[in-house]
Amino acid sequence: MFDQTVSAGSQVRGLIDTVLDFSKVYEEKKREINVIDFNDMEHMAVRILSNPDIAALYREKFVEIYVDEYQDSNMTQEVLVSLICRHDPGNVFQVGDVKQSIYGFRQARPDIFLSKYHSYSDTGTDRRRILLNDNFRSRQEVVDSVNEVFGRIMKPEFGGIDYDESALVYGAKCYKNALPCRDMTYRTEVVIGQKADMPPEEMEANIIAEKIRSMIRSGFTVYDKKAEMMRPVSFRDFTILVRSIRKFEPAFREVFASAEIPLSVSGREGYFGTIEVQTALAFLSALDNPFCDIPLATLMRSPVGGFSDVDMAELSVLAGSGKCLYERIKLASQAESDGELKKKCTALLGLIAGYRVMSTYTPVHGLLSDFID
Repeated sequence: MFDQTVSAGSQVRGLIDTVLDFSKVYEEKKREINVIDFNDMEHMAVRILSNPDIAALYREKFVEIYVDEYQDSNMTQEVLVSLICRHDPGNVFQVGDVKQSIYGFRQARPDIFLSKYHSYSDTGTDRRRILLNDNFRSRQEVVDSVNEVFGRIMKPEFGGIDYDESALVYGAKCYKNALPCRDMTYRTEVVIGQKADMPPEEMEANIIAEKIRSMIRSGFTVYDKKAEMMRPVSFRDFTILVRSIRKFEPAFREVFASAEIPLSVSGREGYFGTIEVQTALAFLSALDNPFCDIPLATLMRSPVGGFSDVDMAELSVLAGSGKCLYERIKLASQAESDGELKKKCTALLGLIAGYRVMSTYTPVHGLLSDFID
C-alpha cells in the first residue's frame, strides 16, 4: 500500500504541474484578447472587495441582500457575500432547498446551506430558519404521493437532511369544490412499459399518448380553478416533463401527431427547434436572400409552402445541377402545363415577392405579425 501511495504521489504531482501550466497559459491567452470568464469575475470581485474600504462602501450601499438557489452556492460566492453583508444585525436573506442541489460538478457546496440549516433556530430575528414547505399548487393526493416517496429515500445519511422535517404541507385552498379522492381515481400512478422494438423515447411517447387518449375518451374530470367546478379533462390540462427536451421532442412530436394530440413545446432548449419558429425563421431568411437553398426548402416543406417530397424531388432534377432552388422554382412556374407543382411555385414566388416589397417599409415584427395572421 505504501509503495502504491508513493507511486501515485509522483503521478498526482505530474497532474498538478500539468494543470498549473495549463492554467498559466490559459490566463495569458485571455489577457492577450482582453477577455475574462465567469470564474474570473468571481475571483476578481473577491480580490477587489478584500480591500476593507471598498467593502465598506458596498456594505453601506446594500440595505438588504437576497440570495436565491442558495443550495448551489460555492465557497467563492459565500466569501463574496460575506464581504459586503452587514453583521449584528445581519441583512442577508437566503432561499434554497438542498434536495434540489444539482450543480456539484460546478463546485456547488450544499454543505454550506446545511450548516446554516442545522445551526439556525426557528425563533428570533437573527440567524432564523423559516421552513417554506407549504404547497399551494397541487392536490392533496399529489402532496401525499411526493411525501410518501421522498420520506423513504431522503435521510440524513443520504442527502444530509431528514425529509420528514421538511415534508410538503398541503396548503392549496383553490380546490375547495374539488372531488375528494374516491376509489383511487386521482391516485398517483407509476406506468411501466414493456420493452419494444423502438427507441425508449418513442416507447415513452406512445405510452403517454395512449394514456391521454384514454382519459379523454373516458370523460375523466379535473377541477377548474377559474370556474370553481369539476369539468371533463381536455388536451390543454396535460403537462409532460422530460429530462432533456432536445432528446425527447422529436419522438413526442411524431407520435402525438399520429395520435392527433396537439403538442406545444416550451423551454429554452427546444424553443427554436419547434416547427412554428423554424418556419418563421426560414420565412425571414428567404425574404433576405431567396437564393439560400436550406431556409427556402424549409419554408417550402412547411404548411405555408405545402410542397410534398415528390414536389421537391421533381424540382431537384429540373434544369440539371447548375441551378439553385430558387431558380428551379422560377422555371417550374413558367412551365407550359398547368400542373399542381406550377401552382405551388407561382404562389410561393408571389408570397416572397410581396413580402420583400413590404420589408422595405415594415419592421421585422410587423412582417412576422402579418405572416402569422
